[in-house]
Amino acid sequence: RLRLRSAEQYSGYRVSFGTKHVPGNRFAFGFKANLDVPAGTKDMVMIDIPFHDFTVRWDDATGDPIVTCEEDEKFCPDLETLQDMQTIQLWGEGVAGKVHLEVESIAASGCSSSAINDPDVISGSQPLMAVAGVGGATAAMLLLATKKFRKGYQYTSLGTE
Repeated sequence: RLRLRSAEQYSGYRVSFGTKHVPGNRFAFGFKANLDVPAGTKDMVMIDIPFHDFTVRWDDATGDPIVTCEEDEKFCPDLETLQDMQTIQLWGEGVAGKVHLEVESIAASGCSSSAINDPDVISGSQPLMAVAGVGGATAAMLLLATKKFRKGYQYTSLGTE
């Protein structure tokens, strides 16, 4: 669950987590899903992305899924990764255009039987981050990475790739 907003219409936002790597992927690590953010809203919006929308088999250049979780469950997020995500990344990738994304909070639930009704959340009264820029057709922008997906986050990087 992400609470965010965007000032620019952009169709290349993605969100990923974890570090799992599968044969056939060269530089692609972790589970990735599309992040459809409505543009031009004054208020923050809540976007829920079910874990079954993520896949570990995605294209290194575009971020597009090659094999979805629905097509082959071996590419679905595994319990080990759900219980220790290690990293979360937001991307602007595979689509040329302007990006502007403000993130207020990121949360997850259903990572284990005990976490279903007790999501780990990072949030605050001010946005966690705001990023704006122009991305090329294959440019990837790393917006946020966290060391552990648990309460008491430590930011490990914030910048561009």
